[in-house]
Amino acid sequence: IYTPYGYDENDTETKYDIIYLMHGWGGHAGEYFDYTVTKNMFDHLIENGDIPQVIIVSATFYNGNSDSDFGSSIAEFRQFHRDFEENLMPAVEGRFHTYAKSITDEDLRASRDHRAFGGFSLGSVTTWLQLCHDYDYIRYYLPMSGSCWYYGTYGDFQIEKNVDYIEQLVKENDLGDRGYFIYHAVGTQDAVKSQSIDMADEMLERKDTFTPEHYMFHLKEGGYHDFDAVQEYLYNALPLFFQDGAKDISYMKGKETDTVPETGKDKVYTGETGISEVRNDPVFGEYGRLIFPADSGYMSGDTLGSLRLTWYSNIDPDKTVEICNYMREKAAAGDTVFYDIYSDAEKDADPAKKNTGLFFFNGDPGAKFAIVNAGGGFAYVGAMHDSFPHALELSKKGYNVFALIYRPGAQTACEDLARAIAFIFEHAEELQVDTSDYSLWGGSAGARMAAWLGSYGTFNELSGFIAVSQIRPGQIYEEPVKAVFHILIMDFFIEILPVGFMFIKKSFQCREGGSFMVLGISFPEHVKPVKGKGSRWFFMDWIHRRLLSKTGRPKQLCVYIAHIYTCNIFQCYHHIINQNSATVNFFHGSGDCYVLSAAVIPVIMLI
Repeated sequence: IYTPYGYDENDTETKYDIIYLMHGWGGHAGEYFDYTVTKNMFDHLIENGDIPQVIIVSATFYNGNSDSDFGSSIAEFRQFHRDFEENLMPAVEGRFHTYAKSITDEDLRASRDHRAFGGFSLGSVTTWLQLCHDYDYIRYYLPMSGSCWYYGTYGDFQIEKNVDYIEQLVKENDLGDRGYFIYHAVGTQDAVKSQSIDMADEMLERKDTFTPEHYMFHLKEGGYHDFDAVQEYLYNALPLFFQDGAKDISYMKGKETDTVPETGKDKVYTGETGISEVRNDPVFGEYGRLIFPADSGYMSGDTLGSLRLTWYSNIDPDKTVEICNYMREKAAAGDTVFYDIYSDAEKDADPAKKNTGLFFFNGDPGAKFAIVNAGGGFAYVGAMHDSFPHALELSKKGYNVFALIYRPGAQTACEDLARAIAFIFEHAEELQVDTSDYSLWGGSAGARMAAWLGSYGTFNELSGFIAVSQIRPGQIYEEPVKAVFHILIMDFFIEILPVGFMFIKKSFQCREGGSFMVLGISFPEHVKPVKGKGSRWFFMDWIHRRLLSKTGRPKQLCVYIAHIYTCNIFQCYHHIINQNSATVNFFHGSGDCYVLSAAVIPVIMLI
C-alpha cells in the first residue's frame, strides 16, 4: 500500500481518495511498487497538484499471492470481486483514512466517488469485471490492455455481447447521472491489442451511452505489452479521476487520439489526425467505424499518416487523407456516403451483417457504375488501401463507384457482393446510375469475388451465393448470355506459360444463358514484366486468335490479374481492348494500389 508524503495515521480528519491496481498473469501483490520510477511518478503527480493525495493499493487476485497457470488465473480473477467486497476493501479502508465513514456496506457504497480501480493485462480484464459487479462501490476505472470477459474468455471475446451488458448496466442503474468514468488504453505494438481496440470501437459507436465524460480510449503509438506503457497510461489517466473536472478533457489535447472531434463542415483532416477521430466523427454517424477494418487486429498506426494494413506496402499517406476528406466533405454536405445492403431484421438475425455495406463515390448522374472489392485474404477488408483509392479516381472520371465492405470468408463475401449488385439494381433510380452495363473490380481476394460472381451470377444452383426470391438469376445482365469462358491460371512461371495455355484450352466451361468471358490470371510476384512482345503479349494474342475469333466478340470481358508486377501490363489491356472493342471488367490484386490508381484510368476510359 502506497501512502502519500505527509500521511499521518493519527490524523483522522484528513480523508484520502483510494486507487486499487491489479497485476496481470503471473503477477503479485505490490508489483506496481517494484518499479521505483512508478512510485516517483505518483509522488510527482501529487506534488505538482495533478492528482489529489491518494492511497494506492497494489493487490492480487491469486489465493495466497501465489502464481497459477493461465486457466487457474482466470478462475481466480472471476471470483475476485467477492474478495474485494468482503475482505480487501474492509481490511484496507478500515485501517487507512479514506472517505468511507466506516466499513459497513452502506458506507462503502456511499463513498464510491472516491474510489478507483485499474489493472494491466489480466488485471485489465479484472477491472472490467469490477465494473460489472462493483459499480456501486467504484466510480473510476482504468483497464490497460484488455477487454471485458464477463461473457467469453481468451480467444472468445464476445465483444458486442459484453458491451451490450455494460450498456444495459449503465442504463438500468442510472450510472450516467450517478457518475462513472473509464479510461481505456492499449499500445499499437501490444501483442493482444485487438481485443481492446475492438471493444473500444464498439463502445465509441454507442455515443449516447459512452459519452466523452464517461469513456475515453487512448491508443499509445509504439506501446508494447509492458510496464513502460502502463506508466504512461497511469500518468495520463489519474489526473482525470476524483473530480468533476474529469469531464474537462481539454488539458489532454495533443495526447489523446479520441478527443471530441470537430463537427464543422469546413474541418479538414491531416496526416496527424487520429484514426479514431475519423472513425468517431459525428458527421459519419454509425458507419464511420467501417471506414477502417472492423477487425482492428489487421491494422497498425493511430493517425491517418501512420495507418498500415496487413499485407499492403508502398502506401501513400496523402491518398489516405484525401479519401477521408472526400468522405467527410460529402457527408457534411448532406450527400449519402454509405448504404446498408441488409435490413435491420437481417442484421439482427446475423450480427456479422452489421459490418457490411456500400461506400458511394458518386460520379455523373446517370453514368455507368462500378463495384470495387478490396482484398484482405478473406480475413478482413482492406478498403482504405485497396478499394477506396480506385473508387475515388474512377469517380473523378464521372463513373459512379461503390466500394463494398463485406464479411470475411469466401462464401459470405460473395453473398455480400451478390446482395450489393441486387441493391444497386433495385435502387438504380434513387442512386442515379445506369444499369445497362457495369464493371466489377477487385484486388486479391476481391478479384476472386468479382471473378466468381462474373462466372456464376448472383444466384444459381452451383454457387448459391444468395438465396433471396426476388433476386432473379438473370438480374445482373439485361441480355441472356450464350457462353461463359472461365479461364484461371494460378501462380506459375513465365517459362511454362505454353503448358498453361494447353491447360486453358481444355478447361473451358461453356453453358447456356450467358455471353460473358472471365479471364483470370495470377502470376507470382517474383515474375518480372516482359518487354516488347514477350510472354504476356503472346498470351493476349493467343486469346484473341484462338478464342475470340471462334466465339465472336463477347458482350463483356473480365480480366483478373492478381499479384503481379505491373510495369507494362496495361499495354496488354490496350492491346486486347482495341482489337476486340469489348466491355472490360478489370480486376487487380496488387497491394501497390496507389501506384495503380492513376494507371488504370486509361483502361476504364476505354469501357
